[in-house]
Amino acid sequence: MGNQASSGELKQIIDLLEPQLTHDHAKGVIENGDLLKMFIGAGPSLTNVDRKKFREALNVLINPYASEVTESNYGYPAAYKSRNMAGQVETLQKIYKDFHLDASHVVSVAASIKLPEGAELLQVVPKLSVIAKAKGIRDPYGDGYGKSLELMLAAISASGRAFKNYREGALTKKHVRLLASTRKVLIKLERETPGDFLVIPIQSGLLYRGSSVRRSVWEIEHSSNQWALPSWVIGHHLLTHPERLTSNGDLFIDCAGDEYSPDADGGFTCYLCFSFGHGQLKFSYDWVGDVYEQWGAGSGFLPECPIS
Repeated sequence: MGNQASSGELKQIIDLLEPQLTHDHAKGVIENGDLLKMFIGAGPSLTNVDRKKFREALNVLINPYASEVTESNYGYPAAYKSRNMAGQVETLQKIYKDFHLDASHVVSVAASIKLPEGAELLQVVPKLSVIAKAKGIRDPYGDGYGKSLELMLAAISASGRAFKNYREGALTKKHVRLLASTRKVLIKLERETPGDFLVIPIQSGLLYRGSSVRRSVWEIEHSSNQWALPSWVIGHHLLTHPERLTSNGDLFIDCAGDEYSPDADGGFTCYLCFSFGHGQLKFSYDWVGDVYEQWGAGSGFLPECPIS
């Protein structure tokens, strides 16, 4: 079977969604007409297609933000290299020296992980729930997430590098939350990993450079083994690998695993991000639909199918 439905069938498909069909969805329907028909079980006629089922099929098969991307040649600085597990643990233990964190499992867990294609290194990250509990923060995966981020950002400020937190005072439960799929992954990883640290295969933006965050999130969530990294992971990555962002010419990092509402009005249409400028590391936010060639979303990798 070819991948082109007839023009009459395509008109029927597009009419199903009325004016709500995005440009990229319409383009995707035209390019994948037969695939959509097969997915929703449509026969020769589309007159009885269930609209809800069709919308579900559309969201699975076609990225509605596919065109929100631009060519990019930005990359990583030459000095950026993977640090071994012992070096990362040493840095994090110094940062959280009063927390008495258990890192006895880190080397063995890392040894069991084969670096997936697309990942650049294994990142050691303290468990969000462990750090939050030690500081009396309740519900770190929900209302307490912003308070937990403040601890990590304070650690960056105390690390000795020039740093500007443009979201200081604006990380309340009304401002920031974890992307639902990211929250599920982190909770599962915490439950299945011994000790107080996670070991995560990551890439810090290269795979999604030049892409809007919402386009990147769709691609990540529909991949076989990736999940969107939040500020909690990216921030600790920059603590153990400070050379990753050191100049205006580096690829900046979108924290696609966070959802941000700058006005704390319930509209979580933005995301948090790390960049560099005027001689300092910066932490700020932007809108999920913006496209910049110098930015890319970080993602983590799982050894098996996505967590449902």
